[in-house]
Amino acid sequence: MRRRVLVAVAAACLLAGCGDSADEDAVRAALTEYTTAMLAGDGAKACARMTPELQEFVTNAYPEARDCKAAVAAIDDHVSAAGGEIEIDDIEVDGDSASALVSSGDEGRGSRQFLRKLSGSWRVDVAPRNTV
Repeated sequence: MRRRVLVAVAAACLLAGCGDSADEDAVRAALTEYTTAMLAGDGAKACARMTPELQEFVTNAYPEARDCKAAVAAIDDHVSAAGGEIEIDDIEVDGDSASALVSSGDEGRGSRQFLRKLSGSWRVDVAPRNTV
């Protein structure tokens, strides 16, 4: 009986996309590109990896910025000192949503980043309302 339950759970997980290593690899690649671009102040690359909602949020956070790219340049003044290697752990994919723990710098502090798949591409997103 236990074996049937495990097989059923595994089959359901495969159908739902649980543990899809291709999605996990794509999430890791998207977060690596995004975080590297943010740390370098590369607004074009960083904004290309954001959902439209996150682009709007970032732009609104810096009223003097005319667009997302300019806002990332303003952010760069504060984050470029973090340095260190980027670590991405605890990737969780659920359909077109994902999250992962991202840390950089020597102190190893990190934050949970949320992503959404748009037109087949993973983009960094604002935190879902129910997690804040």
